[in-house]
Amino acid sequence: MERPNEVLGEKASASERRRWTTLAIGLPAVLLIGGAVAGRTQESAGETIDLTRASLEQYIDLRKLISAETVALQDDLDFLSDEIDLVTAQIEARKEEIKELNSGIEDSADKVLELEEEEGALRAATATLEEVIPDLEARTKELLKRVPAPAYEITSIARQQIPEDPETTKEGLARRFGAVAGVLTLLDKFNTDIHAESEIRTLQSGQDALVTVLYLGLSLAYYVNDDGTAAGRGTPSA
Repeated sequence: MERPNEVLGEKASASERRRWTTLAIGLPAVLLIGGAVAGRTQESAGETIDLTRASLEQYIDLRKLISAETVALQDDLDFLSDEIDLVTAQIEARKEEIKELNSGIEDSADKVLELEEEEGALRAATATLEEVIPDLEARTKELLKRVPAPAYEITSIARQQIPEDPETTKEGLARRFGAVAGVLTLLDKFNTDIHAESEIRTLQSGQDALVTVLYLGLSLAYYVNDDGTAAGRGTPSA
């Protein structure tokens, strides 16, 4: 019969260790029965002692194996406990990540809703501007007919950007409003300054003469010829 320490080496399988462990549970009773039988069947006390000694050695070896398996089992339990703690911690971390993601999604949804509301307001404002801009362009063109020549000239670039036909133009609202604002800004600047210009004017005598015109903004102007024999004033008109 093979001894446990010969069979159960360091590379013994788990099934082999469990087989020997099971045998250890019933071994004491087997030893007692075996000893009684041996007492009746053996011819000498020496042989009985040798058989008993061998059985006890096997029993001691199995007890050692049981102790070793108990320690290994406890190690396995400790390892599994650590693994469970690690997995539990990972699950909790994932729950926190999911919670943060859900919070981010809710914030994004709120932001999208806010942007949609702003877009709706901008669309409404754009619709209003589309209705207003043709009238502003028409009124600006009429205003340009009444300004003096120097004021008209300084608005040359800006007024050329005002479309001739608002119904067919492909210019965007921003550019159209920019053109109107540019014209009005230049006229306002002219209106706050005093300008002296040399111009050809038709005098009351019907003769054309070179005169110096002093513009007080857009509302009033005075002129006089070179020899000071003719003078006059002017106001805005069509």
